[in-house]
Amino acid sequence: MAENKKRTVWTSADESELIDLWRERAEDLRHAKRNLHIYTDISVQMTHKFTPKEVHVKIRNLTQKYREEKKKVGPSGSSEWKLFDTVHQIMGLTAANNAETKELFDFVDISSSTFLPFQSTTPTASPVTMPCAVSVSEPLCSQAMPSSSSHSLSSLDSSSTSATRKRNYKGEILKMANEQNELLKTVVEVGKELTERLVNAIERQNNTTQEFLVIMKSILEKM
Repeated sequence: MAENKKRTVWTSADESELIDLWRERAEDLRHAKRNLHIYTDISVQMTHKFTPKEVHVKIRNLTQKYREEKKKVGPSGSSEWKLFDTVHQIMGLTAANNAETKELFDFVDISSSTFLPFQSTTPTASPVTMPCAVSVSEPLCSQAMPSSSSHSLSSLDSSSTSATRKRNYKGEILKMANEQNELLKTVVEVGKELTERLVNAIERQNNTTQEFLVIMKSILEKM
């Protein structure tokens, strides 16, 4: 009987890193019909701690959780889930974005057919927002203002983190390329040295042969 694969545990730090990478590739995921290469790239940038399939399933679970929370809180938009605002930035509020969500995370993996079924709970119509001019909804409008500023700060921090990660990633690739070049130079130098030794050995053999012929010729002349 085959052994059960140990379940991968996502820490808070892992989720934070994944969300940063997800935000970077959200536009690509929205338009790509076959996006295995995108999840693979995210897996590589997370140093292969999670497989592309695990990355896809985690993003899908976060999306499902966001939809459930959004449906639960309604127009107020105030959720106790700590990742709600962050995922909300990625998903957007427009009906067009909501309609594209299923295609955005359409993952095709030809090496596996064990994905969990995808359940779409997208509402058929966008919730109607009360105008700010009505006195009843004024608290809702006032609550949304500080949230937008915190979103901007979060976006700046994530952009800085992403830029640092990309620089480190490129630095590692450059380091590997330099090491390969040094190894190639060493191989060429060793090959050159061996060739010189072989040429010298052949020359010495030719000299020995010539000396032998001279001796034999001298002996024959004396006989």
